[in-house]
Amino acid sequence: MNPLQQYVRSGGISAVTVLQALALVAPLAMAIIDRGSGTVQIAITSISVCVLWEILFASTRGQHWSFNGVTTGILVAILVSSETSLWQITIAASLGMVIGELIFGGRGFGFLNATVVSLAILMLSFPSTSLAPATAQIALATAPGLVLLYISGLVPWRVLLTCLGLVLAFALLEDATTDVGSILAGVVFGVTFLVADPFACCQSRTGQFLQGALAAVLIVVFNNGPTSISTQSLVQTALMCSLIAPLIDQISIVIKLKLRGRNYG
Repeated sequence: MNPLQQYVRSGGISAVTVLQALALVAPLAMAIIDRGSGTVQIAITSISVCVLWEILFASTRGQHWSFNGVTTGILVAILVSSETSLWQITIAASLGMVIGELIFGGRGFGFLNATVVSLAILMLSFPSTSLAPATAQIALATAPGLVLLYISGLVPWRVLLTCLGLVLAFALLEDATTDVGSILAGVVFGVTFLVADPFACCQSRTGQFLQGALAAVLIVVFNNGPTSISTQSLVQTALMCSLIAPLIDQISIVIKLKLRGRNYG
C-alpha cells in the first residue's frame, strides 16, 4: 500500500492536503511576484470560495472539515490571469468544487480534478478570459514541491515522466535545436498538478504509462505542435485524461488478465 492509499484509508486526507499545499507555496509566491496584487485578491477569493463550499457540504453530511479546497483555490490563483474578475472566479471555483469533487463525496472519491473543472468552466463560460502563461520562474519554483510530492508518494511518477519525456521527444523531432528548458518550463507545473493528479489519474501501473503517453499526444494536438504550449491546452488535456482514466485502467486490467491466463493456462 502506497502512502497515498494509507492517508486515504486512515482518514488522513488532510495530511495529503498539507503536503500538496506546501508544494504550492513557492509557485504561488512566484506568481504573486510576477503578477502583483491582483493574484493575491484572486487567491483569497478562490481559497475562500472553495473552503466555504467544502464546509457547507461537510456540515450537511455530518463530516469533518478537511480543507482540501485550499489547494484547489491556490491552483486556480496560480493558473488564471491577474485581470480575471473576482465574480468570474467565484462562479468557476464554486462550480468546479461542487461538480468536480463534492458531489462525489469529497476528494479521493471521484475521478475529476476540481481545479481542472473550475478552469474549464471559466474558459467555456467566459471565452474572453485568458489563463496565465507558464513561466520559467514558476517552473523552477515547482521543483521543490515536486520532490516533496515524489518522496511522499503523492505524484504518479509514471504519468509524469512518460508525459514529459514524450513531449520533449516530440519537440526535438520537430526541431532538433529546440530549447529543452523552455519546453519543460511550459509543461512541468501543469503536468505535475493537473495531469498527474493522484486522485484523477489511472491507478494501475500500465494505465499510468498509457495515460502519460495519451497526455503527451493531446498536448501536442491541442497546441498544433510541441514547441509552444499554452495553459489552456494543459487544462483540456488534464480534463480529457481524467475522463478516460477509468477506461484505461479497465483495459489495462483486461489485458493483464488475458496475458496471465495465456502464460499459466
